[in-house]
Amino acid sequence: MLSFFSWIPLPRLRDWPAITLAAGVHILISQFAYSYISFTDAKVTPIWPSAGVLLAALFLAGPQVWPGIFIGDFLLKLMTGLGVGVSLSGAVANASSRLVAYAIAKRAISRSSRLQTLDEVWTLLAAAVAQATVSALIGATGNCLFGAASWNRFFTIGWTWWTGNASSAILFFPVVLLWCNQWRQSLQLSAKRWLELFIIRQSFLRSQP
Repeated sequence: MLSFFSWIPLPRLRDWPAITLAAGVHILISQFAYSYISFTDAKVTPIWPSAGVLLAALFLAGPQVWPGIFIGDFLLKLMTGLGVGVSLSGAVANASSRLVAYAIAKRAISRSSRLQTLDEVWTLLAAAVAQATVSALIGATGNCLFGAASWNRFFTIGWTWWTGNASSAILFFPVVLLWCNQWRQSLQLSAKRWLELFIIRQSFLRSQP
């Protein structure tokens, strides 16, 4: 049993700023989704932006920031009035599904990928389907088991949960990953230009009598 969980990375002390940021981003994005997109009492939405945003976060900051997803989702659900059981199951669903998606996606996708090859695209689709399936099964079961919804709504909740996670992973993951890569390259380019200007300036000053 322990070997099954051995692939899950443990956070280090230096990871906690990124973990805290991930939790905060998850809460903010999901509050928006709950406010404007959710149409069920069980707080399930057909679009779940954090599915893609936080999957990208695992690539950008490392998979060890997964506690941010768990903590953020748990607090989010408590804040919206759901019980501890539902909140805990939802947090497990979201954190575990992101890790599963990351484990699949990293086979062909890297932090600096531009998602231009068929291998990268198909891998992303497989990761999105796996993420959505794991999250929907755990999440819908938790909602029904802990009384947030009746069992006769299990498939409706599960399907809504699945479509929200799958579609959002496909839509938002590439956007966030590509935007962050472009932003990082711009910063590196700017730093290089400033360094060049500094060297030119110093050379000019030294050449003066």
